[in-house]
Amino acid sequence: MANALREGRYPGDWLKWEEDNLYSREDCTVSAGQSLVSGEVVMGDTTATITWDGVSNAAVTGIILFDAGAAGAVKSVRIARDAIVNATVLVSGGSAPNTKLALALIGIVARTGLPLSGATIATETLPGPSAP
Repeated sequence: MANALREGRYPGDWLKWEEDNLYSREDCTVSAGQSLVSGEVVMGDTTATITWDGVSNAAVTGIILFDAGAAGAVKSVRIARDAIVNATVLVSGGSAPNTKLALALIGIVARTGLPLSGATIATETLPGPSAP
């Protein structure tokens, strides 16, 4: 039997807009022992980025752009400013309101998008042409 392939997470799943010329992006180093996925809210400086736990006094510093992590420290990229993201698919250790506020403080707007399944869209019936 063939092995099932599983699609990973991509920035396009959660990143809806970023400033031109890579202005929103910042290089960082994922701390040893951390395994971060695309769209994960992180804290720490550029030399030691770790998962945000949602309660720490440390400030959120961005959202990891691509999956990163290994036994040792790994170079990566995060969205650190001026962006719009879909909050419903972010990976965060904190509650949704806390995450949105923490991201807003660094200039990232976290919008709540439509649910991925079971969405109902309102429709309106327009009157047809009147008979002569």
